[in-house]
Amino acid sequence: MSTDKPTTPAAEETKVCERMKEVVAERTGRTISDLRIEFKEGVFVLMGRAPTYFIKDLVSTVIAEEFDGVSYSNVIEVNPNI
Repeated sequence: MSTDKPTTPAAEETKVCERMKEVVAERTGRTISDLRIEFKEGVFVLMGRAPTYFIKDLVSTVIAEEFDGVSYSNVIEVNPNI
């Protein structure tokens, strides 16, 4: 008899959000302030503040490469003063 608890969709989404956050932070050199990723209405929403548009675009590239086929919205704010 297994003691593993079944994984709920919400738990899976949380795991994916955490993994996305780790991968994005690593691939962007941890340059995004207040990096947050939430799953809302079937879409992963990427939030935080990046110092350049290049870094913001890099986040989209990273998500597309590492998490093929997921729906996401990159609403990261660009603020060169961070």
